[in-house]
Amino acid sequence: MGAQPISQSPTILPSNYSPPSSYDDHPNRLVPPASSSSSEEVTPPSHAVDIAPRWNESKSSIWQLSATFWCALVIGANDAAYGAIIPYLEKYYQKNYTIVSLVFLSPFVGYTISAFLNNAIHQHLGRRGVAAIGPGCHLLTFAIISVHPPFPVLIVMYVFIGLGSGVQNAAWNVWIGNMANSNEVLGFFHGFYGVGATISPLIATSLITKAGWEWYSVYYLLTGAAAIEFAYAVSAFWTETGSKYRQEHAASSSSGSSSTDEAALPQTRLALRYNVTWICAVFLFVYGGVEVSIGGWIVVFMTRVRHGSAFASGMAETGFWLGITVGRFVLGFVSPRIGEKLSIAVYIVFAIALELLFWLVPKFIVSAIAVSLVGFFLGTIFPGVVVVSTRLLPKNLHVAAIGFAAAFSMGGGAVFPFMVGAIAQAKGVTTLQPILLAMLAVALGIWAMVFRAPWYQILALPDHRFQSPMSELNPKRRVERAKNLASAYALSSLIKSEAHIDSTIQLLCQRLDEFSDNQTTVEFNYWFNFYAFDVIGEVVFSQSFGFLQSGKDLGGSVANTRYLNAYVAAAGYFQWLHNCTLGNPLLSKYDLLPNNHLFDTAMAALKRRNENPDHRNDMVEHWKRMVQEHPDRMGRMDLESAATGSVGAGSDTISTALQSFFYHALRRPVVLQTLRAEVDAERAQGRCNQAVIPFAEAQNLEYLQACVKEALRIFTPVPFGLARVAPKGGLQIGDRLFPEGTKLSVNPGVIHHCKDFFGDDAHEFNPDRWLGPEAKSLEKYFLPFGAGYNSCPGQHLARIELCKVIATLVRDYDIRQEDPEREWSYKAHFMVIPYAWPCYVSRREDGLRG
Repeated sequence: MGAQPISQSPTILPSNYSPPSSYDDHPNRLVPPASSSSSEEVTPPSHAVDIAPRWNESKSSIWQLSATFWCALVIGANDAAYGAIIPYLEKYYQKNYTIVSLVFLSPFVGYTISAFLNNAIHQHLGRRGVAAIGPGCHLLTFAIISVHPPFPVLIVMYVFIGLGSGVQNAAWNVWIGNMANSNEVLGFFHGFYGVGATISPLIATSLITKAGWEWYSVYYLLTGAAAIEFAYAVSAFWTETGSKYRQEHAASSSSGSSSTDEAALPQTRLALRYNVTWICAVFLFVYGGVEVSIGGWIVVFMTRVRHGSAFASGMAETGFWLGITVGRFVLGFVSPRIGEKLSIAVYIVFAIALELLFWLVPKFIVSAIAVSLVGFFLGTIFPGVVVVSTRLLPKNLHVAAIGFAAAFSMGGGAVFPFMVGAIAQAKGVTTLQPILLAMLAVALGIWAMVFRAPWYQILALPDHRFQSPMSELNPKRRVERAKNLASAYALSSLIKSEAHIDSTIQLLCQRLDEFSDNQTTVEFNYWFNFYAFDVIGEVVFSQSFGFLQSGKDLGGSVANTRYLNAYVAAAGYFQWLHNCTLGNPLLSKYDLLPNNHLFDTAMAALKRRNENPDHRNDMVEHWKRMVQEHPDRMGRMDLESAATGSVGAGSDTISTALQSFFYHALRRPVVLQTLRAEVDAERAQGRCNQAVIPFAEAQNLEYLQACVKEALRIFTPVPFGLARVAPKGGLQIGDRLFPEGTKLSVNPGVIHHCKDFFGDDAHEFNPDRWLGPEAKSLEKYFLPFGAGYNSCPGQHLARIELCKVIATLVRDYDIRQEDPEREWSYKAHFMVIPYAWPCYVSRREDGLRG
């Protein structure tokens, strides 16, 4: 989250682009290239070396922090006072629920205004301006409300309350959020908000119900508190001027933007380019609605539905705010240990369970205790969201983003209580609980969008227990996992299985002979898949799966891998949902899910292989030896993961590449003619005359190698952009700086069709491009197997399979499409799968099978 969406246009790449291969300790981070030898020094972005300030590093810091705590107390006292005085506002102004609910709605206007003023106030007036404007708005409006003005004036005054609270909320949350131990300190800041929210309804209820004061007398006390707030904040932040703030954030502003144009944008508009800003804002919109709806309507609910006294019902509201207060002081120390993202999800789940208890058990005492505990678990959510936001956004955008999100929070705190009031007017106050439950469920769903793992984790199949090099997020650990498997993928090891690959190709040819004799069409998308599956069986498990022999999709394996292909492409972005469903270890353990078929196929083959006394020095043998010799590096589940990954990744890719060659070559007959002439010339020299052309001879066919490359380029089997994360300090590509945390990927298919790299004929099938003097310069743009440390480990096997089959079939068969004018169809997900281009095959008279 927080990563900017990057266009897949290859124009962002410089002409001297080469795929990155270095890494640091962050999962899937790219490391910027080493500085050039140019005389011009590159100054690292300042945010790469920032040291988080501590709250107690000086007396002035302690004084400033204590001032923000008092400001939070006043804001909380105001917000919680609504619930205690609403019943009395109804009576005093003779208004119904809906009209009185405007006291919730009007502060939203002030918060919205503050969202657009926050950055300007900081830039021009600094935190000194915040300390004057925020408390000043409170002091003015509390004084006016204390003289019980007409209802329209009252509503306007609440706009200024929203403005004052909004300015301070953004400023103090960001200031504290960038401190060391920000979870704990923010917990205390919001805890003081809770203290104000706890004592305010307690004092208001006592003064109104016990002492007989009018509702507006509560604002006498709030006016006094606001006067202290004003003096306290201004004195603490007097030296925090606009010029000081601009100086602090000058470097961050320049380095946090990815271009000059972006740097010139207003900070709020720039912050809105980040997904995390919107997700946190919408989440806080719902969260604010939940919190204020409970605090604002609990007295009415407890009085009219639970039939409590006015004093006892007021105490129930006090219990809710007390729960929030205690939660913020206590859970601020717990959240970092769980993780900010996960802890927020856990707290919402607890709140949902307690809200159900509140609703379903119609006892006053149960409801009072349940609502207090709901407050306890909701308390630390707002500061937690602030911490998450500051972790994911550039520093210069914190004020704008948090101000925007805080405005949304206040918006929810205004809109939802107003809606609840309107619904209560029409349907009764009993509707409060189901509404709150629905809002909490929605909030959990929204938070799931930020609580998600990197896409790569979806490649742990069938669940997270079975890690592979592709699913491993730590680059160093990923390299170690790859090394554990590497010996099996080495060309020298694979060549030892060539005779068994040959027997598979011969069986494929027998099947093509049958199609030739019967003059029926061949669906290559199936038969090439069958071939690839059977080769995997031979090379990995010392035994063919039997697809070519049966001529059928055994167990629906081909169909299953294609469904899994579509699922992986999408589900990788919703890891939380995958972990609850198809990636749930409990469900996969008991074979309850469809994606288990791939795992079951691999495990059944592994079992047969272990029971086969005639097994060869296949890939499994390499891995078993690694498990035995280095159990600290590789275990049983690692071996099973490798076997499953080989089955899942090695069939569709080979089928697509083979189809790509024959489909495009049929449309350029000169390619087939040239390749066939090359093979025939070798035959005349006594080579390429075996039933299946050996790899040693195939790899020396220069035009064949060009054809294989071009088939992989023109129709890349895996056109999915596998993202990396820009490292600390950002990443410079060409003339653009991508900020730290940006997720970057290049789609190989886009690169392969870029005219800047491959010329004006980039969209055409032209193997000759790999034979000219410029061919070597094209290699760095050739990415069908990926690049760097995360490249495909099976590329040697792929080249063996492709070269041998293409050379042998071109030598021995004439192939023509049933309808030469018909274009193939294909489905693109994680891999791209072509189909629907039936062909006729016939033995070539001059071939070995003629």
